[in-house]
Amino acid sequence: MGGKTYYRRYTKFYGSNGDAAANIAHDAILEHNSWESQIETWQRPVLEDKRLPECTADGSSPVHSLVSIGGKKFSLDKSQLGLKSIIGVPHKNDTAIDILGRLSIQRDFAAAVMMHDPSKMKLLHDGQLVPRKVLGAVPHDIGMDDPWFEVNAYCLYDTDRWKDLNPKFVLQVYRDVIATGDKKFAQTVWPSVYVAMAYMDQFDKDGDGMIENDGFPDQTYDTWSVSGVSAYSGGLWVAALQAASALAHEVGDKGSEDYFWYKFLKAKDVYHKLWNGSYFNYDNMAATMIHEDMVDMAFHTASGIFESVWSEEGLGYSFQTPEAWNTDDQYRSLTYMRPLAIWAMQWALSRPKVPKQELKPEMEADSLRIHHAGFSKVARLLKLPEDQRSKSLLQIMFDYTCKRMLT
Repeated sequence: MGGKTYYRRYTKFYGSNGDAAANIAHDAILEHNSWESQIETWQRPVLEDKRLPECTADGSSPVHSLVSIGGKKFSLDKSQLGLKSIIGVPHKNDTAIDILGRLSIQRDFAAAVMMHDPSKMKLLHDGQLVPRKVLGAVPHDIGMDDPWFEVNAYCLYDTDRWKDLNPKFVLQVYRDVIATGDKKFAQTVWPSVYVAMAYMDQFDKDGDGMIENDGFPDQTYDTWSVSGVSAYSGGLWVAALQAASALAHEVGDKGSEDYFWYKFLKAKDVYHKLWNGSYFNYDNMAATMIHEDMVDMAFHTASGIFESVWSEEGLGYSFQTPEAWNTDDQYRSLTYMRPLAIWAMQWALSRPKVPKQELKPEMEADSLRIHHAGFSKVARLLKLPEDQRSKSLLQIMFDYTCKRMLT
C-alpha cells in the first residue's frame, strides 16, 4: 500500500485496534429490533406501491430461493473485481448508492481526470508498455494497490484510448447535479468536465462532431472490437455533449453552453445515420424505458431477469445475479452489481423533475469562433501520441468501408 493505511468506516465508531468484535455484537443484540423496524419503514413505500408488479414488491424473504434451487448451481465466484470505484459499472448501476456517496465518488474521478501518471504499466493483451494514466482521461478505476494515488488497476487494454469513460463521467456528474441541486458541487467539478470533453476531441478524426472507435475493444465491453461510428460510444458522446451544455448553463458558463450545444447538434446529425428505420444497434435498459414513460414495457423486460434469477423455476442465482448468461446457462461475472438495476428502476419511478433544456436556435460556427479556438487549444494539449501499432490491410479496408457507408 505504499505506506498508506486505510480503515473501514466502522472504525470511526469502534476504533482501529482490532478488538471491537464484542462491542459490535453487543450493539447488534441491543439494537437489532430498532434496525429491523427502520428497514421495514424504509421498504414500506415500495411494498405498498401499487404501480409495481408482484415480483418487485414481494415482501417475503428471498432466502426461499436457497431451498428451492435443489441441485441447481449456486456457487461463489472467486473472480470478483477487487477494484476501488469503477467508472463504467456504476454508470449502469449506481442509483442504489446514497446520492451523497455518489458525489464523493464523482469528486474522486474529477480529481483523477486532472491526474497525469507517466509511469509505465504492461498491457495484458499484447505486453505493450503504456502510461498508467494521462491528463484528461477518465480512469477505468481509482485503483486497487494504492487507491486514489495509483489509478487504473485494470490493465487488459489501454483505457486512455477508450471512448466511453469520459462521456459516462460527464453524464453521471450532470445526473447528480440535477438529483441534488448542489451548485457548489457543479462548480467544483466543472473544470474536470470541460477537460474530459476536450480530451475526447482527438477521437473525432474527420471533424464532423462525432467520435470514432479505433478497431479494438476501446470501451467497457472489452471483448468487442468496433470501427468508426458506433451506436454505443457514439450515443454516449451525443448525450455527453448535451449534458455538458446543460451543466455549463448550471455553472453560468454561457460560452461553453452554446459551444457544446452546437457540437451536440452536429454529432446528433451524424449519429442519426446509424438509424436503420427501426432501431439503433443497442436496445435501452428497463430503467431508461421508465424515464421515457414506457413503464409497462420496462417491467415486462425486467420480468425476464426475475424469472431467470429469482423464481423457483429459474437458475438459482438470487443475490449473485451475473453480468450475463447464455442459452446453456453458462454465466460470467457473478454478483456484478446487476441487482442494483432494480434501484435504477425505482429511481426512475420516483425521480425529481428534470428541467427541460430549452431548444436553442441554430448557431453559426462563426459566432462560436472564440470558444472553438479555446476548446481546440486545450484539446491539442491533451492529444495522445499516434498509436504506433500498425493496422492490418484488412482493418484499413474495413475502416474505409465503414466510413464510405456513412457518407
